[in-house]
Amino acid sequence: MLLALMATIDYLSDVSPKEQAKQAGAALTDLLIASHQLGYDTAVQAGPWCMDTTLRTEMGLAAREFPAAFVHVGHRQEAALR
Repeated sequence: MLLALMATIDYLSDVSPKEQAKQAGAALTDLLIASHQLGYDTAVQAGPWCMDTTLRTEMGLAAREFPAAFVHVGHRQEAALR
């Protein structure tokens, strides 16, 4: 399963944009911990490509919305022994 952790930065909020971004990171940590507690393995993809214009357009995101990370959730398959 692929989950998108979405974030919205509200520049008019009393909470600074930096703190809002930290909150998205905390939500990601909670998601990873909960997944592992349920017995799932996870892999996170994040970085500058999350701000890709084509990706954001295809996802139908507003100007302030962006995917903070993508989380792959599932069960790890061990490589077959040769």
